[in-house]
Amino acid sequence: MRQTETTRSTLVREKTVKIGHLILSTAFTAATLSSAEAVPIVSADPGSTVTQFAGPYLKSTVPVVVENGVIVTSTFGNSDINDHGTYNLVGNGSWSNGGPNGIGYVAVNDAIQVVRFTLPSLVSQVGAFLNYVPGFGPFTIRVLDDSNQVIESLQISGNSTYDILTPGAINAGAFRGFDVGSAIIRSFELEGGFGAATDLSFSALATDAPELDARQAWLPLLSVLMLVALRRKESAAR
Repeated sequence: MRQTETTRSTLVREKTVKIGHLILSTAFTAATLSSAEAVPIVSADPGSTVTQFAGPYLKSTVPVVVENGVIVTSTFGNSDINDHGTYNLVGNGSWSNGGPNGIGYVAVNDAIQVVRFTLPSLVSQVGAFLNYVPGFGPFTIRVLDDSNQVIESLQISGNSTYDILTPGAINAGAFRGFDVGSAIIRSFELEGGFGAATDLSFSALATDAPELDARQAWLPLLSVLMLVALRRKESAAR
């Protein structure tokens, strides 16, 4: 049977819509697959910049600049910055004589307050050698972007994979942090648990794919152009 002009136009329109959906679905999938994903890490990149908190000891709610341009900010006036003495971790032992690196550390010194480390540039990976006091509030770490939006957080205390338990030990702990695969991290935080950190390590050496990001940015425009071309073909077929 010969197709009428209306039938032919309807078929072309339906084909256009299906192809358009396929194009947009492909663009969305590509964008999703190429987006950054935060992954917890237990060791620093070998090329990381390491901050050891060797400066003068103080307590402050005012931002404090330490080595490598890192800015330490506490929501609690009793947090320890550049501590070189002893910090009691109760069930997890203690840090003494400058802590695990023998130089210095920063301690939240509270069950709910927050210490933030603002980095001098955007990085893809950050973490620190940590410990905390079990049973004194949850101990959580997180990373934030340049707009102070949380990228990812991880509760260390009670975590079956990432908990740190060092009963009675001196200057013990473990490295915990995040790798997001692209340089979007601006700051790293410790929250609660009387947590302590030393050897803050950060790096932008993980995969930054600007060329991939540029191609990704063109996908929506490409989709629109192809849809326009298909609709012109539909109009010509009427």
